[in-house]
Amino acid sequence: PVKAWQMYLMAGNASLHKRDMARALYYFKLCEGCARKIPGQNGIDKLDASLKIIASVYNETRHYTEAAQYGRQVVELNKTSHQPPGDIAVNLNALAKMLKKAGKYPESEQVYKEALAVLGPKLQTSQDAATIHDNLGLVYQQEKQYEKAVAEHQLAYNLYRKLVGDGHKDTAYCQVNLAEAYIGLKDYAKAEPLLNSARTTIEKTEGSSSVAMASLLDNIGMLYSRTDRLAE
Repeated sequence: PVKAWQMYLMAGNASLHKRDMARALYYFKLCEGCARKIPGQNGIDKLDASLKIIASVYNETRHYTEAAQYGRQVVELNKTSHQPPGDIAVNLNALAKMLKKAGKYPESEQVYKEALAVLGPKLQTSQDAATIHDNLGLVYQQEKQYEKAVAEHQLAYNLYRKLVGDGHKDTAYCQVNLAEAYIGLKDYAKAEPLLNSARTTIEKTEGSSSVAMASLLDNIGMLYSRTDRLAE
């Protein structure tokens, strides 16, 4: 089964390279079957890799419900094989993202909260925690719970500033998310300086012609529109 797993993995990756996603899934699912026959830690590692890549293919092809099903299997495998809390939290974060894309916001919210709980007290000030808080805020925005969104984004923003500094792109992305939550509350005075600060950072880190800058300029334009500054 180990040799077969390697062969199917190569075939799946070749199919991915050709953008034949259906055939890639076929081979990666054969990988999964082989991995389940391999004993010990080697089998666990190969099953983990197989489940993750199947989830990623479903995610890329916008089959988010199927992606989440495999994401759940990854998390359960992590738990039964006693992986470190940080690894489990990262995979819970990935699962919650898939659920959010599938429009399952209450489930996504609960998984993000589980990820924070898994991190435990020692890791509540880590970059993983910042990412999870920021992503949870985006779920609250989808649910139009903007005050809760502001609280989560603010927690994330404070952590990013402490861990990577004001000039880091992750801090800038978090500023944009926080600004969007304030726009949801119609608190434009708090949103605007966050967007302007993020613009300066993204211009330096991503470039003035980047996709990130295009998205940010769109947000700034929306804010100007809502505050009757149509020429701007």
